[in-house]
Amino acid sequence: MSVDLAWDDGQQAIVDALGQFCRDRCSDEVTRAPSHAFPVDLWRDLAELGVLATGTPEGDGGPAEIAAAMAALGRAVFPGPLVASFFATQVLPEKERCAVAAGQAIVSAGVPPLMPWAPHATLFIEFEAPEAPRQPAEADESHARDPQAVNPLDPLDPTDALHDGFEPPAMRAWLARRADGGAVALESTLGGEPWGRLELVRERELEGVARAHHLSEMALAAYLAAAGQRLVEDAAAHAKARTQFGRAIGEFQAVAHPLADCHMRLSASSTLARAAACQLEQLEPSEEPDAAGSRAAALCAAARLSASAAALSAVQVCHQVFGAIGITLEGPVFHVSRRILQLACLPPGSAPARRAVLDYFGLPDGQELLRQAEGQEAKASA
Repeated sequence: MSVDLAWDDGQQAIVDALGQFCRDRCSDEVTRAPSHAFPVDLWRDLAELGVLATGTPEGDGGPAEIAAAMAALGRAVFPGPLVASFFATQVLPEKERCAVAAGQAIVSAGVPPLMPWAPHATLFIEFEAPEAPRQPAEADESHARDPQAVNPLDPLDPTDALHDGFEPPAMRAWLARRADGGAVALESTLGGEPWGRLELVRERELEGVARAHHLSEMALAAYLAAAGQRLVEDAAAHAKARTQFGRAIGEFQAVAHPLADCHMRLSASSTLARAAACQLEQLEPSEEPDAAGSRAAALCAAARLSASAAALSAVQVCHQVFGAIGITLEGPVFHVSRRILQLACLPPGSAPARRAVLDYFGLPDGQELLRQAEGQEAKASA
């Protein structure tokens, strides 16, 4: 069975409305603002549109609408802790959730002591990612998955016996507060985000973290794919206008082919993010990742990995197209590429995503492969 992953009328309306909002309010001057600044008015205006409440009991829509919103915001490289906010609204109690959805509370989510947006944050969420992947319940050959036998990332495949014994990696998070008298030491970042070092005290562990983590990875993938696509389009326009040896540089295959490759990879990543949103839509609001959730975990993780890799590749290719002007603060695209570089390594990082995909296929991670190789070498030398 196939599924149409194009935006429906409601989701397209979100893309169009937020696109116009960003053109009116989120100019390049705003996204180039000094890293210590936070666009308070812009953030609250976004909240008034209902964007931060999407997918909550107080708001409308669900994962697909979040993906649509993040695609529009990513194209404008909209500033602020968007991914953390969508995560927070899925796990916080009602009072704190409503404050985040209204733009009144700023969320910092990460692994201390270095936390994103910490100088401006009023709510802190501390992650604790698993240190090692969990293995299937029975480690035998029956759990080894043949990628050629079935498309395991098909978001609408209702029958998938390959998930027997699958145990997804655990992700834990706590609502935290600053330590008594603790100050935030401002850290400037390449991405233009104000990070800070501080000591946190855990107050209570949050529930529903796994589902919220999957949703936030899908949202990040949609944002990165759109930001990367904007970068490629800007580079293509420059390649069309810039001449060398009497010809537009875009006519040279060494310029055109890498841009075309980036476009294809980013388009695929955008589609994968929509597929992940579609899979999340099938889960009940209170459903934790079980056999069905493992597909959602793998899809969302794959979407993050795909979008991060495609967007980072676009950064490298597009800077080569622009040349030196592309890496200047006042240049046409550095504010886009630095945002991509920052978000690609957003906490808790890509390691949990890699583990989720490897676990889905029943494959060991790199450390496990190394241990197996060392064991085989030891046997051979004995």
